[in-house]
Amino acid sequence: MPDSIEPQEKLRKTGRIAAAAVILLILLIAGCGGVNNAAGSSGSKDSKKHTEKETEGGHENASANSEDAEDQQFCRKEFRAAGKTPSSSEMDQAAEILEKRLKFYSDQGSVSVTAAETLAIEIPPEDDADEIFEKVTERGELFFISQTGTDGRDNYSMQEVQAADGDAFYGYDLTRSLEELEADGSVILSGSDIAAAETVFQSGTDGSMQPLVSLELTETGTKTFADATARAYAAGETIGIYHNGALISVPKVMAAITDGRTVIAGLTDRESADRLTNIINSGVLPFALEEVTAP
Repeated sequence: MPDSIEPQEKLRKTGRIAAAAVILLILLIAGCGGVNNAAGSSGSKDSKKHTEKETEGGHENASANSEDAEDQQFCRKEFRAAGKTPSSSEMDQAAEILEKRLKFYSDQGSVSVTAAETLAIEIPPEDDADEIFEKVTERGELFFISQTGTDGRDNYSMQEVQAADGDAFYGYDLTRSLEELEADGSVILSGSDIAAAETVFQSGTDGSMQPLVSLELTETGTKTFADATARAYAAGETIGIYHNGALISVPKVMAAITDGRTVIAGLTDRESADRLTNIINSGVLPFALEEVTAP
C-alpha cells in the first residue's frame, strides 16, 4: 500500500489499544532480565504512581505493599533528565506519563520520584524486562512536517541515514534541524495537537490487513492540518511524519483533510502500530531520560 494522506474510508477499527511502545528504541545497556538481576525492593499488586520525597522526618511513600507481594523481588531502574534540571511539576508530569505507559505491561509496576530527583521504575521480574524499560522510557516526540519551507527548499530528502544500531540505509531524513523547522513554521502538528490515537486496519492490495494508526486531532490541530493539507495537495507535495528522531512515513497528500482525522501508514506490523498508538495516547515526556548507573 503506497503511503498517502487522504480522508479515512473503509477502515475497520479494532478499538483503542494501549500497548506501550515506540518505533525506534534507544538501547539501554544495563540489564534486568529476570529474578537473578532483580533489585531487592518489594511492590504491590495494586501499585499506583507514588512519590518518595525527603521530608524532615524522612521519606514519604504513598504506595502500600500488599501482604501477598511482600517477598516478591522487583526489577528497578532509575532515570534522570538528560541535559537539564527539571522542575518538580515536570518530574510529576513525567512520572504520570511513565505510569500510563507501564500499566500495559504490568498492574504491579510502579513509578516514583525519589529524594535524589530521579524517576524510579519498578516492574516484576520478566524475561523481557530490559525491553519494557526501553519502551516505557522513550520520549515519544511526534511531528508532522511540510515538504518545503518558506524559502522553497526541501525540509527532507532521500539520503543515506544512520540507524540506531549503526547500520546505514537509504531513506528520508531531515535537511534542517527541528529548531530551524519550528522557526520557519514548517512543523505543522506536534503531539499536543492530537486528541486520541487508535490502531486500525485497512485491506491492502494483496488482500492482507495492514495496520495503521488513526489520529483524531484537537480543534486547533484540525484547522491547522486542513490548511496545511490543502496547500500540500495543491502543490502535489508530501508531509513527513517524524517520530523519535526519524522520519517514519512520508505520505503524499491526496486531498485536503478537513474533518480532523487522518492515519499514519507504512508501519511494519501490528506491534509497531500498537507501540505508536500508546505513546501518542500517553503523551510526550517533558524531557529525555537517561539511565542512572551505579558508580
